Amino acid sequence: MIPKEDCRNHKALKRVLTSHLDYFERLTNWAEMADWLQKLARHIETYDTLYLPCKKAIAKRLNQCLNIPNLPIGIHRTNMTIYDLVFDILSKRKSALAKNIAIFSFGLFSMFKKAQLEIKHSIIGLFEKYYLPMQEQLVPMLNGLIGCLLSGMNDSETEMKSKILKLLIKINACVGDHVYMSALWQVLLKNSQTQIQCIKALVHKLEKSKDKLKLFRKSVDDSNLVRDSDNPSLVLPDDQDPKIQIPKKTTMPKFPGKSVRELTPEDLEKRRLAFQKMVGDLKKGDEEDVRVNFFPNNCMVVNAVIKCLENPDVHVVKGILDLLIAYIGFKKGTFCF
Repeated sequence: MIPKEDCRNHKALKRVLTSHLDYFERLTNWAEMADWLQKLARHIETYDTLYLPCKKAIAKRLNQCLNIPNLPIGIHRTNMTIYDLVFDILSKRKSALAKNIAIFSFGLFSMFKKAQLEIKHSIIGLFEKYYLPMQEQLVPMLNGLIGCLLSGMNDSETEMKSKILKLLIKINACVGDHVYMSALWQVLLKNSQTQIQCIKALVHKLEKSKDKLKLFRKSVDDSNLVRDSDNPSLVLPDDQDPKIQIPKKTTMPKFPGKSVRELTPEDLEKRRLAFQKMVGDLKKGDEEDVRVNFFPNNCMVVNAVIKCLENPDVHVVKGILDLLIAYIGFKKGTFCF
């Protein structure tokens, strides 16, 4: 229900916008489009209301204008101004921006890759000003937002790449590691055009958490050694002392020459304790946090890896193999997660 004080301006703006938006079909050249956009911006500025009418129609026309990247940059500047005006009005009412931002995002997301550098900076400015404050409400559009930003990392401009990377870090802080990494793996799986950029984003994130990952991988190796009877570290001479000797230095513990089937619960417990000493003070909760946050869905991760290996671009194949070796690791031909 629109309050009485806003009702008059809302109705007046609706009448003006309805007529103006209908005129879009009669535009014949970019000069007329530029004039049409400037008038649209003036109409929105003139009427002071918190309840913007014709949102879907406005979004449709703005998206159509952005869908033509070869237009003069002045038209795209005006477009960015209108987006700013619209988002500013929607952000003044609780949840109004979150409910309507998706319909305005299609044009921005698709335009970003093709946009000129100045317009890319403007779009990133909109993301920082209006998208980041939404926090967890970003989640429904997170895959599209991340895919859009990664597509812009093709730009040779170093400053732009740095700006995109900083924005990805801020998005990560808004939604948390689990949701952010899930979105990255999904983008890697579903969008072959941004796979190399997505791999770089994954490496950047994993590199910042490499200490946790090292502990996690050692913990995984611990469990694998207990299960794997073919592991050479478990095959020792039968006449060796069955007591486990934990070395003073951080080296691989030596175990008695028994197959896994012959191990007693006491043997398994001794091995677990030996590896716990080698790994350090890694709590089970921390291990699970690393597993869930960085590899949220094993099937999705494996499918994303396979998709990259099928890519004809050798840089994508090399990138994903380097990531696997450096941050996930292998054990007897399988991934360690």
